[in-house]
Amino acid sequence: MRVGIAGLGIVSPYGFGLESFSKGLFSGKSALTPLTRFDARGFRSQVGGQVDFQSDKLEESISKFWLNKALEEAIKQAECKIETWRSCKKAIILPVVSGDSSSTYGERAEIWVKDPLDFLPFAWRERTPVLRVSAACSSISSAIAMAKSLVSQEQLDMVMIARAELLNEYEYASLDIVKAISTDTARPFDQNRNGILVGEGAGVILLESEECLRDRGKKPLAWIDGISHIVSGYGTNMVELDKESTMQTMREALEEAKRKKVDCIQAHATGTPQGDLIEAVSIVEAIEEGNMIPVSSHKGAIGHLLRCSGVMGLATGVISLKCQAIPTTIGLINLDRACTIHAVIGRSMKATVESVLINSFGFCGNYVSMVVTSAKS
Repeated sequence: MRVGIAGLGIVSPYGFGLESFSKGLFSGKSALTPLTRFDARGFRSQVGGQVDFQSDKLEESISKFWLNKALEEAIKQAECKIETWRSCKKAIILPVVSGDSSSTYGERAEIWVKDPLDFLPFAWRERTPVLRVSAACSSISSAIAMAKSLVSQEQLDMVMIARAELLNEYEYASLDIVKAISTDTARPFDQNRNGILVGEGAGVILLESEECLRDRGKKPLAWIDGISHIVSGYGTNMVELDKESTMQTMREALEEAKRKKVDCIQAHATGTPQGDLIEAVSIVEAIEEGNMIPVSSHKGAIGHLLRCSGVMGLATGVISLKCQAIPTTIGLINLDRACTIHAVIGRSMKATVESVLINSFGFCGNYVSMVVTSAKS
């Protein structure tokens, strides 16, 4: 059974909502700004992808506010009433760790760890099974893989996936100390790339079975027709990508979707020297005519949202399907000659987009690729 994206709500450094994110990406302007969430002096960079939101509330309530805004948008898109949610076979999948911007690297972990379930309205989590996923920066995409399996096998009718990510000193310092943070800006696939910049935001994804969508007379935003999640990379360290694994997950996603190639690729590409190169080489070698498929990455525009980055990758893919266009890779100026992909540079490009491959790779050998297709297909 096919699984559709019934609703998708996001908060990004471009603002609130999928439309704001779309306009920001197609504007070609970066949303990266000087950090104010915490004192970044002394770190390799003082720039990140911040959401422009001011509040007198406690910092920890920002995540709750963002998740509720994202949930409102997802519910509205899905045209899903609370009665429908309560009466169906459903579950919530949440990545397990959350921080707030007051967390510092000197604090105990139990102070930093938050439960995002508490940020969701009680009416939507009452008597609802909750599954936990921890797969580093592929956590959201791993949750989508789990949800697709449960729905396609008719164990569930609907699944909600939710996550908020707040910039905080604790995580920033962790990435800075291993020199993952860029001293310049995030430049996916660029010959001068030297690391990531971190962003913040939130997202809620509602996945629903084809049968339930049909019964409700509802069309999805898109279909998730293929997805592969593997944990691999034996023999490599916890941060380096394994080429064979990246190739395998892309091939498996395409095979499940019954496609040899796609119309465009939303790459994981964060701007690291090693990671971007391995992904680029894998795209060319793993996919038929891989060097001809337009490739872009959103992380030069808003930064890397870590465990929440999968939401933004999915949102970008959905936007390409809706707008029949591929956003430019903001931050990419001079393509690394070793990256022999067809990168989208300079300006967004119009294209016939019926299918998108979205990559999401995480530390410790977590690899996810998914094929998202048009609701018309």
